[in-house]
Amino acid sequence: MLDQRRMTRSDLYEMMGGKARVSEFFSKKRRLSIEQLRALHKALGIPADLLLG
Repeated sequence: MLDQRRMTRSDLYEMMGGKARVSEFFSKKRRLSIEQLRALHKALGIPADLLLG
């Protein structure tokens, strides 16, 4: 999705709570919180059911 929108991980820092949170998510050390899921849904238009699934 990031590639399709020509975004980088750094574009997610603010909506996901910072660089460390983004890094932990991509390295599968942390799951997304409900607030992060909502922010990604709103900002990127990703259907909520895909984010929750």
